[in-house]
Amino acid sequence: MFYIFLLIISIIGLGAIFTYRYILTKKGLHWQKTDALNDKNLDKKEEFTIDDEEIDIEIDKKFIKLDKILMDVDNLIKDQDFDSAQKTLIEVLANHGESSAIQHRLAKIYMIQKQYHKAEGIYEILIQKHPNAVYFTNLGLCYYVKGDFDTAVKAYQKALEIDSNRKERFINLARVYEQMGEMKKAREQYENWVKRETKDIDALLVLAAYSEQDGDTAKALEIYRKILDLSPYHEIAKAKTQNM
Repeated sequence: MFYIFLLIISIIGLGAIFTYRYILTKKGLHWQKTDALNDKNLDKKEEFTIDDEEIDIEIDKKFIKLDKILMDVDNLIKDQDFDSAQKTLIEVLANHGESSAIQHRLAKIYMIQKQYHKAEGIYEILIQKHPNAVYFTNLGLCYYVKGDFDTAVKAYQKALEIDSNRKERFINLARVYEQMGEMKKAREQYENWVKRETKDIDALLVLAAYSEQDGDTAKALEIYRKILDLSPYHEIAKAKTQNM
């Protein structure tokens, strides 16, 4: 009976914390969501992504059956039974509030449900305990959605400082710069990625489109020809080289 009472109190406490953070957020910043770069030549631009890279955190290994719990939750998420997944995680947190893996899963569910203000609160706590790229990436998206672009940039930059092996982290930062009108900085993120992955045709297409927008036809043509070297039958690159 005591544990049930403790569980109820813990859930109420979590709800109060998230509600308080949400109120502060709404007072401080208005939400904005606008489309980036409407140019039809940039159709290959990726959307923002939630970073779901698996994290191995030593502190969580002491929790018995944690792997089983996470597996069950992942299955619930796969079935889109988010309410059950959320309920399971909150129950576990009532007894193991320091479990970063459980907190991370809960934050991901909030993001899937577009409850970014709740996810933000969790990730801000997590980066204090375990400053890793996954947490900073997802926190960057939380800031971006509510229109806090400057803070989003800092979060994405921090993620790249920690781990620059994932394309999505470069693309996400580029998208924020685009929303800020910082096209040169946005372009640099694609260039930085292409230096690492020289055969990424989608990224090359974006760089070619940037060159066209800048009026640098020679550079755009050079990139399109490079794409054709990688993929001789690429329709967009083929059409561009014939018409430029």
